[in-house]
Amino acid sequence: MSFRIRLILINSLAAFLLLGIGMGFLVIRTQRVFVESIDRDLTNRATKMGRGGGPGPMGNGGPMRNPPGGNNDIERPIMLAPDGTPRQSGSRVLDPNGVKRTQSGRPYFSTVPVDGEQVRVLTLELKRPPNAPEDIPERSFVQIGHSLRDFDRLKETQAGVVLILLPFGVIVSALIGAFLAERALSPIRRVVTAASSISGASLGVRLESTSSDELGRLSGTFNAMLDRLQSSFEERDVANRRLQANLDAQKQFVADASHELRTPLARLRLTTSGALQQDSDPQELREALEIADKAGISMTRLVEQLLALARLEQQPELSEESCSVRDALDEAQSVLQALTPGLSIESKASAHVRGNASDLARAVINLVDNARRHSSPGAQILVSTTLRGGSAVISVRDNGVGISEEHLERLGERFYRADEHRNRRDGGAGLGLSITRAIIERSGGSMKIASQVGNGTVVELHLPIFSKQEQSNKSQTSVS
Repeated sequence: MSFRIRLILINSLAAFLLLGIGMGFLVIRTQRVFVESIDRDLTNRATKMGRGGGPGPMGNGGPMRNPPGGNNDIERPIMLAPDGTPRQSGSRVLDPNGVKRTQSGRPYFSTVPVDGEQVRVLTLELKRPPNAPEDIPERSFVQIGHSLRDFDRLKETQAGVVLILLPFGVIVSALIGAFLAERALSPIRRVVTAASSISGASLGVRLESTSSDELGRLSGTFNAMLDRLQSSFEERDVANRRLQANLDAQKQFVADASHELRTPLARLRLTTSGALQQDSDPQELREALEIADKAGISMTRLVEQLLALARLEQQPELSEESCSVRDALDEAQSVLQALTPGLSIESKASAHVRGNASDLARAVINLVDNARRHSSPGAQILVSTTLRGGSAVISVRDNGVGISEEHLERLGERFYRADEHRNRRDGGAGLGLSITRAIIERSGGSMKIASQVGNGTVVELHLPIFSKQEQSNKSQTSVS
């Protein structure tokens, strides 16, 4: 049985009980009031006779006879002796047991059948007044009746009204209950419909909440749950896309690393195999060893770059260290000065930035090494530092062959080469700019490249200045 049907049945049952109890109370109360009014009338008539205010045997000096009162024989007063017999012949006793059950001074009411109809009978003891004649008995009883024909008609009418109103009230209550159940359950039905239509692709469904009652709060809670689900699904999709991108990058990385290692390994193997399979003179053996040594150096450099890149990617996004730009440039200059005769380093401004001095020096060394590879031997390479807009800017400028525009956006990708033949010939693996970008991003900065074919290249490293407040907080953290 559905909740809607149960709600209608409960509402109808409640209406049936309320109407039944209400009508029953009304019927009983009406009947009681009706009977009480008859009893009061009978009591008033009997009391009036006892006080001599009306015709009767206990009146002032009146003879012992039944007065001609009432509408018929039933409602005419009857005088009874203490033994319950009528004092006048021809009178009919309405309730033979009335005298026996009457208590002194208290009326006794009874309902007895007379001639096929119910009669309400009052039996009351009447004592002789103090100044009454001696021929009047000391104790007498009066018995008066009242037909309950009107009372029976009242009960029949009430029964008919109850039989009509009670089913009608229940039917109306059921209809009202159905209407209220429909209105009450419609928001829940919308929630059920919305919940059944929700999937990973349709989390944008929302319920209209126009009220502040329990159902309105239910809609609001359901919408909040959908917001959380949608946020969770979006975060999951972002994480999945990121994971897929990392997997694709890892696959590409493994493929590119294998490809890069294949060339020096093949060269090393061919050289050593050729030297072992023939009788070579010392000069030829020396040349073979030099080729093998160059291949080993190339592989060692590639492995070192791969390890450096892996180490940077495993570290937090932002470095917790700080270093001086001048210290990083001094360390880079000590490595490059002997290898790059045309190098010129101008450190006009110095500041503290996030990161490690050795890593920042490596980034500068990689940029200078790329500039040297794309410039003529002995060409000038200028490294300078400036402060610009809250950042320390390290600039590496050369007058080499330059880079065409279609390659600029991809510079910094792993194993990407703007000039495949030249870089492979010179031993470059296409990881220098990737390592540089990883170091700069870990310091919270960015790398910008501008170049024109034939006019050289300018690479700028923008590093946010590590403020004194941050240095103070870092010192306090270290102390604590």
